[in-house]
Amino acid sequence: MASEDTLWPLPSPIPGPELEWTFHDQRVVGLRWNGEVLKPEDARFMLGAFPRSESGAPFPIQFRFDPATGSELRPEPASGQIASHPGFERDGFPAILDAVSFRSDPEKVRVSMPAGAQSVFCAGTPSRLFCLTSHGNLSFRLNETTWVELSRRLAPPTLPPNAFGVCAFDQGFAMVLGNSAVIARLVSGLPEPVITPHDFGDGVPCGAPALIEDDVLVFPVARGATVKLARYKIAADDWLEDLDVEGQRTSAGALDVPFQNRSRIPDTFWCGATDYLVLTSAFDRREAHIRSFPAGMRTVRGAPPLRDERDTLHMLVRSDAHYALVNLTGRQAPFPLGGPHLSVGEGRYVGRYYYPSLWNDDVTTLQIEAGAERALLPLAYGRNDRGRTESALLVLAENVSEVDDLFASHGDKIVTGNVYWHAGSQLHKLNITLRFRSKYEILLYRDNGGLVIGSSLTGDFYRFTLQ
Repeated sequence: MASEDTLWPLPSPIPGPELEWTFHDQRVVGLRWNGEVLKPEDARFMLGAFPRSESGAPFPIQFRFDPATGSELRPEPASGQIASHPGFERDGFPAILDAVSFRSDPEKVRVSMPAGAQSVFCAGTPSRLFCLTSHGNLSFRLNETTWVELSRRLAPPTLPPNAFGVCAFDQGFAMVLGNSAVIARLVSGLPEPVITPHDFGDGVPCGAPALIEDDVLVFPVARGATVKLARYKIAADDWLEDLDVEGQRTSAGALDVPFQNRSRIPDTFWCGATDYLVLTSAFDRREAHIRSFPAGMRTVRGAPPLRDERDTLHMLVRSDAHYALVNLTGRQAPFPLGGPHLSVGEGRYVGRYYYPSLWNDDVTTLQIEAGAERALLPLAYGRNDRGRTESALLVLAENVSEVDDLFASHGDKIVTGNVYWHAGSQLHKLNITLRFRSKYEILLYRDNGGLVIGSSLTGDFYRFTLQ
């Protein structure tokens, strides 16, 4: 006589109804989830850290042994994602290419991405790679060639590209969509993230969140010209009292994505057009201030900050007369530049020249024809054993009349760029041509075996196998 299916209702790992598991001959055959039944081979089980049998079948988190064989269940293996865009590293810098070289012509293949991809980021433990589209669809990467769309659809991103960011952490990720904070938690024992919006009432989110401690997220929220920092405690899944910000903004609109220094309790910066928000600490007490850039100076919105060898952070600004770097942490005397230097870690690119340091006059002349409607746009970089920037992934962009063109979309104007790897005094062409309207349509991420780069405008993405 054939055995029948057995329904096992088990407690959910979060408050709510029980999870209905179906077993047949002591083996899992399904889990009822959001009105559908997930079969054991469903990819979404990868997100819940479900214990696995020797055959790879998922089991409820309450199980320690396979009831059919008695063998011990094993944890879900990591998938190897280590860095992504726009999250990059925790401090917001794209130092994701350490110990990488493209001098030996690595293997290159085309790969697919979800249609309308706008951001790619890593989150969770073990780390998983997620993709959010311009329509609010959320997917995760199953393997090098396959993405799986989740059933929960989010609101489309509304912050401008230079301000939209995703803050990822061990338990999930957070972002701003519409006028709400969105907290997504990856919970052991659930096959999809628990996604919770948070309304700020009469406040309007004016920037992406940052992780300021191992367990606290902050969101800049504007109320007219004043700003407060809303704080969310991850472990408690609860909102703390807002942190007041001294001063008022001198410019309207969203703040650029945040970045941090390397302090034990890091300072965090969000830059606007003529002012910036800094969250710092004094005697282990948090303080937040609005500071203005020097009179007549305005930022190049979206330009990457410079981190010098003293861990001082600088922002690229411009006046009617010249470009300059402004120290964000100390005395604000502008450091004049002979052109729009674009930073990558500690290094700077302008025309055909690369400056590896702010504190000496060494310069590397690159064998390219930059300038005159062309510019070198750095995307990501690698560091040596001393932590110094020693290599970078670049785009030699064409049809660039102003450096701002690289960061702001101007209607249908298309920028075309060839991708290069810069190391020492050499540029190695990677034989990829990208078409994009701004830097933010160039997406890249790295895993343990490769680097993916491409343009969301055209949907063309390529994966390099790394040695």
